[in-house]
Amino acid sequence: MIEVNAKSLLLDVLRSTNSTAWPAKKLIEVADMFSIKESAVRVTLSRLVSRGLIETSEHGSYLMKRSYDPVRNWIDSWKKGEERISDWNGYWLCIYPPAKIRKKDRLKLDKAAHRLGFRSVQDRMWARPDNLTMPLERMNELLEAMSGVSNLVYATVVKLHADDQDLMLERLWNRSDLEKEYRQCAKRLKRCMLQKKNLHRLAALKESILVGGQAIRLLALDPLLPGCMIDKNLRVELNTTTHNYNDMYHESWKVFLDSESIERVPINLNIEAMSSHSLDAPQ
Repeated sequence: MIEVNAKSLLLDVLRSTNSTAWPAKKLIEVADMFSIKESAVRVTLSRLVSRGLIETSEHGSYLMKRSYDPVRNWIDSWKKGEERISDWNGYWLCIYPPAKIRKKDRLKLDKAAHRLGFRSVQDRMWARPDNLTMPLERMNELLEAMSGVSNLVYATVVKLHADDQDLMLERLWNRSDLEKEYRQCAKRLKRCMLQKKNLHRLAALKESILVGGQAIRLLALDPLLPGCMIDKNLRVELNTTTHNYNDMYHESWKVFLDSESIERVPINLNIEAMSSHSLDAPQ
């Protein structure tokens, strides 16, 4: 699971509401679930305010500053499930980096491309099935936001040929590992839903941040392979189970915050680590 720290936790929790502020007291309660001290919470909140990521409201409450966040919007698109892809026509979408790119920028681009389901081909380019419904302009915006690299070149090809043989691009993804992750994550969610009534209220909320976050991260970063390359029924089942899990905890979080304005269940994603403009180095 992704490491929980004060900064990532507070930002992920504050993102659960668009216009409703979180009282500092409630943020401290959430942080305490993860043994994060009140002093660390207050210092982190102060730093986030000074950096312009969050703002203070009346009575010592905090909320996210409204701004366009392509990475956050992309993460949220997991809810669309199979609507994110179309029938695959056998073509491959390839990304070529700028001719002159620094090694560290190439590494950042590799991580960003990997998050969108691309895989490296002979350290020259990245490729994936050309089956995403995401417009190319949106994809380019995301890759630039996550890597800081611009001037990328895109191409669609039927096949790639090197060293007098066709490259078997389908082998770039490990089907068995992906399907195993789908099964295990769906099983974990179902088990947690059955055990929820036996957990203390705060323990259940903590679990929802961790387990729910892990499922959403898996769905958001899924390569979205076509049915001929993966058992997509397992992916559909995981998406449905994650929706059910979130619905179950949505009411619990509204009660905790004493507000109807919880748009989404707080989850541990550490989105800042995916952005080239993160407060820390990209992870």
